[in-house]
Amino acid sequence: MRTLSLDALREAVTKLALEAAFDLPGDVQSALETALAAETAPLGREVLSMILKNAAMARAERVPLCQDTGMFNVFLELGPGVCLKGPPAPAVDAGIAMATSEGHLRASLVSDPLVGRGNTGDNRPAFLYVEGAGIENQVRLTVMPKGGGSENVTALKMLLPTATPEQLVEVIVEHVKEKAAFACPPVVVGIGIGGNADGALKLSKKALLRDVRKPHPEPGYRRIEETTLEAINRLGIGPAGLGGYFTALAVMIEKAPTHIACLPLGISLSCHALRRRSVVL
Repeated sequence: MRTLSLDALREAVTKLALEAAFDLPGDVQSALETALAAETAPLGREVLSMILKNAAMARAERVPLCQDTGMFNVFLELGPGVCLKGPPAPAVDAGIAMATSEGHLRASLVSDPLVGRGNTGDNRPAFLYVEGAGIENQVRLTVMPKGGGSENVTALKMLLPTATPEQLVEVIVEHVKEKAAFACPPVVVGIGIGGNADGALKLSKKALLRDVRKPHPEPGYRRIEETTLEAINRLGIGPAGLGGYFTALAVMIEKAPTHIACLPLGISLSCHALRRRSVVL
């Protein structure tokens, strides 16, 4: 049995939130560099070069990658035998508030979505997902800030269970065709297949946590990822929507069991600054 200190959780959240805001993940950096080497459209190459220069400056000067420092999604995985001395949400929220203050991050959350819309002032609350998973006595913590532009183009499609993989690809590509330009391409496309309606959307966010260079381990889903990515990059939207090949850097799928009458499809787009940091505590 292991007890996780809430102070340790708060401190870890602060550290990861700041790193995510300032440091482009290595896999995303590598994908952007590969795209720059392969892109032939002049404007597309210029945009990719500017994105990489911006990432280098943010890392060196410890400033945010983007002025929209996002809503903070926090994934807390507790292995068997781990217990907490209290509810984790207050500690997680305190960690986000501290990161906002220390890193001079933009406060982007409003306390009421419709009436008043007063800013909370410190990016609280975080959107916390707690799961029992992983190795005994191990805690895995991931912080993923996601900006409003990319969050606004999230989609849920409740498909018929008779839909084919080809039809599923068509639905995803059509959505990206319509919305990618609003999400600062080249985008990363997270796909959730299965579960229930809200579960599919959660899966699509979790898909964004995977290394963009690593394809799905199952051949059938790997083919869907590859086919979808190729079709998206034939659209010609390109970096920043100015034309070119690289509209998307990757398509990544997570799946779950579902009802025999259902085929939920969640689609989450991330901008080129796919910000996330993880640690095993």
